[in-house]
Amino acid sequence: MEQFDNGRVSEAAGPVDQHEAVDPDEFELVTPQEIATRLGLPNHRVVLEWRFRRKDFPAPATRRRTYLWRWGEVATWARINQRELDDLRR
Repeated sequence: MEQFDNGRVSEAAGPVDQHEAVDPDEFELVTPQEIATRLGLPNHRVVLEWRFRRKDFPAPATRRRTYLWRWGEVATWARINQRELDDLRR
């Protein structure tokens, strides 16, 4: 399971059990504002910009009034792109 501390993404310590239950947060649907808040970004427009400019950014899972992403996919992307996130927070 991932943990977020001051907007930084990190892996929880310990081995992964193959029989461990799936983390329900992995499939949680989140808005651009929720993503920005969880990742410590200045505002949600950054997330919307990534949607169009970053081919590696996860595709939205669905669209209701706004686009919704699966948190697990965004968290994985954020962990891989940690350096870019750090630059945005400065």
